[in-house]
Amino acid sequence: MNGKRTPQVIQIKITLEHIRPPIWRRILVSENTTLAGLHKIIQTVFGWYDCHRHDFNYQGDYFGDPDCDDTGELEFSDEKKMTLKKMRLAEGSRIHYQYDFGDSWDHLLLVEKILPLEESMQLPACLKGKRACPPEDVGGVWGYQNFLDAIADPEHEEHDEYLEWCGGDFDPEAFDLNAINKALHAKAGGGNTWEERLAEEPQPQNRGKATAPVELEITEEDEQIALDMELRRDMVSFLGYLNEKKVTGTQSTGNLPRKAIEGIAARFVHPIELESRFGDTVIRFQNEYDVPQIYFLHLMANDADLIDGGKAKRWRMTELGEKFLEMPPLMQVCFLFLGWWALTDWRMIYPWEVFDDVDYAAFISAAYGLLQTMPVNSPMLYDDFVRGCLQENKLLKNGATVNEDRMSLYKYAIKHMLVNTLENFGVLEPMQAFESNGIKQEATLSKTLFGEKMMNWLQSALEQIAEDEHQ
Repeated sequence: MNGKRTPQVIQIKITLEHIRPPIWRRILVSENTTLAGLHKIIQTVFGWYDCHRHDFNYQGDYFGDPDCDDTGELEFSDEKKMTLKKMRLAEGSRIHYQYDFGDSWDHLLLVEKILPLEESMQLPACLKGKRACPPEDVGGVWGYQNFLDAIADPEHEEHDEYLEWCGGDFDPEAFDLNAINKALHAKAGGGNTWEERLAEEPQPQNRGKATAPVELEITEEDEQIALDMELRRDMVSFLGYLNEKKVTGTQSTGNLPRKAIEGIAARFVHPIELESRFGDTVIRFQNEYDVPQIYFLHLMANDADLIDGGKAKRWRMTELGEKFLEMPPLMQVCFLFLGWWALTDWRMIYPWEVFDDVDYAAFISAAYGLLQTMPVNSPMLYDDFVRGCLQENKLLKNGATVNEDRMSLYKYAIKHMLVNTLENFGVLEPMQAFESNGIKQEATLSKTLFGEKMMNWLQSALEQIAEDEHQ
């Protein structure tokens, strides 16, 4: 887009100081992360419990939580109002973070790289790390060393006391990257375990202002579009794999195990590359959260009651799932489209806290109305589409305001939450930028004739759901 700045991602290595061997984490965060948000990320990746005061020191300026400074004696600025972008960080910049003013855990934050935001990035993320975080209230660096000496020596006078205090076991070398990223994902808004999701028992919702039912005029071209649709074919492959293999959800979350993810990815129309690159760093997936295509199908299949499973339970097709595989391709597409629209929480697909400021239910309704009124095969500027979905910012909560950077984040989020799926269902043409006089202009999107029929069918189906609920 002409004249638009690409959002940046900051790679930071966080080291707990004065301890050898070092305890450290390497993370990726958006430049729009506030210091308050960074504090929460640090607490998560290290395993602290956020039960003590903290502050940041950058070039002699201190930032913290004003609610923890009743007397004003700490004299720091509000961390909620300072973003990493405003700090004008560069590679090599250093930030000092102190947690627990009694134990004085000092952390050095070193900016290693500043990278362009890529579609495949899920932020925040932990890339790597070493060694376990010390227990809370252990007494700082010297207390921690005494703690380690005590639990390692059965003859130490405090051995039994410390073991009981720490719960019976502590491994100073332990580091679980998978668990850390799962925790980051959960705190970003999309981390419910499958067991928690199943316990919610979501019910169909009328997400649009439906009017009279509309009959579809089906053509051979429509049937061919459905037959060829990659999303539908991948869902069939996904269900087929679960039907053929014994796939048991993980003990902690109910997610698919790595072997199943690899097997499903290999069956897709376009097999998924299970490694991603952040600059010079190559990262292999840790769980299904890291493979959005599979995570999305898993969400959609579960929400539509095509599969059943959970923590330490086998994932298998339901009776409805078996019937789904017997449906004609176009009926399969319609079934999946309705299930995604009416049952799936789109924020689970793209759990960025930026959407916490948006009235989600009103956003769905606005998107529905916009898609119903879009003319067929008539390009619309993507900026106009986003403004329509947000109703010119009228859907923002808590007095939130939108500047150019924040609008860029909304555009990015809506692309992942909504537009990508509509493109996969054939409702929208793939978004693209056009050129004028050799200059790249704003991206545009347009509704297809097939998309018009899908939206008309959705309108009819939603009305039928509403009628059934009132009977």
